[in-house]
Amino acid sequence: MDIHEASVHSFLGFGYFLDYDRNDFPIDFSKIDHAPYAALPEEELIRIGVEKLRETFSLTFESGRDHVVPLSGGLDSRLIVAALREQTEAGNIQTATFGVPGTYDYDLGCLVGKHAGTRQSAIPINGFSYHEDELLDRARRMHGQVIVFHCPPLWHFDRLFGKSVIWSGYVGDAVAGSHLRENSSTTQDEAKRRYVERRRLIRSMRLDRCQDSDLLPYLSTGDLPPTTLSYDEQLLFAEGVRKFTAPTVLLEGFEYRTPFINSPWMDFMFSVPKPHRLEERLLIKIGQKAFPDLFALPTKMMYGAPLGSRPELALAKRVVNKARKAVRRYVPSVNYGPILYDDFEERYRDSPGLIEIARRNLADLSARGIVDWLDLDAIWKRHQDRSGNFADALNALISLELVLKSKKN
Repeated sequence: MDIHEASVHSFLGFGYFLDYDRNDFPIDFSKIDHAPYAALPEEELIRIGVEKLRETFSLTFESGRDHVVPLSGGLDSRLIVAALREQTEAGNIQTATFGVPGTYDYDLGCLVGKHAGTRQSAIPINGFSYHEDELLDRARRMHGQVIVFHCPPLWHFDRLFGKSVIWSGYVGDAVAGSHLRENSSTTQDEAKRRYVERRRLIRSMRLDRCQDSDLLPYLSTGDLPPTTLSYDEQLLFAEGVRKFTAPTVLLEGFEYRTPFINSPWMDFMFSVPKPHRLEERLLIKIGQKAFPDLFALPTKMMYGAPLGSRPELALAKRVVNKARKAVRRYVPSVNYGPILYDDFEERYRDSPGLIEIARRNLADLSARGIVDWLDLDAIWKRHQDRSGNFADALNALISLELVLKSKKN
């Protein structure tokens, strides 16, 4: 299997092409130094972490600019808002939440904005119309590299925030340790196998027809010793972050601030002992210490419960989510908290504009003959008949055709 064929299969499995050669937001790992923090107690690490966070934002903040923070239900965006409030009045900060009302990212993002006292904009996108020109523009501004549906309504954001400074929580969770494993891989080959096993983005069905082992030779890796940064994390940043996260999150056309990379905060977080990074433990304690108001609010990490809630509460919420997901297959009006971006399961059934775009691009993709092992009409029909939720597969297939068109143009 050559790289071009492997790239098509990776797009259908991972949502991105393997042969991506850009690195617009390189990450400098050269300042990782474990020695100063190896023997420090947790309380001292928390104190230093608060200092490093404040130093990072002091170095990055520019007065006199319009500062915008996209707010979700996670931790990174609320940490940015909290840190920015120490640089300027909350009323000088514009926060924006987009998504589907009734979901974690939308409802909790709005909640954080309300408690933070910022100028909050709530943008429900389940009522937006889709246009192929806008999707093709997304594809171009994502360098024809990734699924085009994992971002806000781009032209609407252009109108609202095109001249603003956008503060992005880009890979803040990964820097804090969200992808760190208790049992790290002992070799690069092991890290590659684990990555492929866990990376699959399209879950409803298997679209590609290659073996996982076929993709391993084309995965990018790091060159650091594992004592500096684990093989798993090096692979994550060289492969998933560079090839998927960056083109998805940091689209062309906006001026970004990315405080969680190449900063005193990043150098510190990578340098602390491993147990403090597992499950983002140190970040959470720093946030609770420095910004107790915002870090007492519910988070999607806890399925809509506050940090520190009893595990039984989070488990109960997770069970309720699964029940809601099963019920909404037959009762679409039932809310489901973990939905990301838009409710594509129903939009492919009830949005005339998206349905037209989908049918046309599926037909064009079929005519190319590059996915001839798939019956695209059957996938579409099964989704329409509610035989299952194949929205993630449709997003990937339609995006594949759109990015190919964008590259041709």
